[in-house]
Amino acid sequence: MNDYINPFKDVVFKYIFGRDETKDLLISFINAVLQDAEMEQVTEIEILNPFNIQEFTEDKFSILDLKARDVNGEIINIEVQLTEQNGYKHRTLYYWAKLYSGQLKQSENYFELKPVICINILDFNLIKELNNFHTCFLPYEYKNKNILLTGHFQLHFLEITKFRESVKDLNDDLKFWFKYLTLEGLEKEDEMKGVLDSKPEIFIAHEEYKKFTNNDKMRDLYEARLKWQRDHSTLIQQAKMEGLEKGKLEGKLEG
Repeated sequence: MNDYINPFKDVVFKYIFGRDETKDLLISFINAVLQDAEMEQVTEIEILNPFNIQEFTEDKFSILDLKARDVNGEIINIEVQLTEQNGYKHRTLYYWAKLYSGQLKQSENYFELKPVICINILDFNLIKELNNFHTCFLPYEYKNKNILLTGHFQLHFLEITKFRESVKDLNDDLKFWFKYLTLEGLEKEDEMKGVLDSKPEIFIAHEEYKKFTNNDKMRDLYEARLKWQRDHSTLIQQAKMEGLEKGKLEGKLEG
């Protein structure tokens, strides 16, 4: 439908989860991911880069993420990436390293470092060797998987394209959160009703989504970013095609 606003789009996702008044939704979502990987849950968080409309209007080039810190000082970063990127594995590792090293001030020592958890929501297949919707990578000794080097490193990947096939293997909280996010805006009332009844936080998220879609300023912002992303993608594709044509022409000339 033309009116459909994708809740995974950076501005919508951050509006729903990235405000102080909705941080209970963020805690619920993070815990669903951590529980699925049998990790320790968070009880309270501080959003380090809360939703701010100016970040979307002033810098269309940035990739939006959502950073939070729990009561133990652990940093949790969530990023939504809807277009496939070459080298994404290296990119997320680099970003984890920046967040980890960026914790220390000049006078502090390594004992001050806290765990950094990166949660990547992707609309493309990254881990091609597995069909799992949710994968979590930790630093183990390669011959002794029971020996963990440190609990400071966690990289989670949630691949939307694999969700339907993996749904039976997920914990209920993560399953219902992604059922909600993949159904929102599609007017599938029968399927959505069961999802909205599953958790109070999901019902609240749905209400926040409706507030976003009913706000003309937010809708205009969404459409502006969508237009920029489409234009940017078209320019990249055009450059690739022109590069291929140039390569073919040079090949003919050399032949």
